[in-house]
Amino acid sequence: MLLSPIWDRYLLKECYLDVDQTSVNCTIDHDCHIFEHAYISPGCNLSGQVNIGIGAFLGTGAVVLPQISIGEWSIIGAGAVVTKDIPAHVTAVGVPARIIKQH
Repeated sequence: MLLSPIWDRYLLKECYLDVDQTSVNCTIDHDCHIFEHAYISPGCNLSGQVNIGIGAFLGTGAVVLPQISIGEWSIIGAGAVVTKDIPAHVTAVGVPARIIKQH
């Protein structure tokens, strides 16, 4: 199931980082776990001990503060700053991120 350990960060199979050939401009800090089918857009910043659930989507430039979890199949809008845990199956946007929709 594990695709690639990168020091103390884990990307599981079918996890997508939106990259081009030169730079992703994405920061993934220590002890982050990114699960299957997650999509991390360019410019995202994941601080330490972040968990990104199965199928979660982080829009361009989203920031996730330390020790935060993003639930399965949740959507985080571009430029959002996530300051608290986000449950599964919701859309959150803004600074700080707030839930605007359940799906």
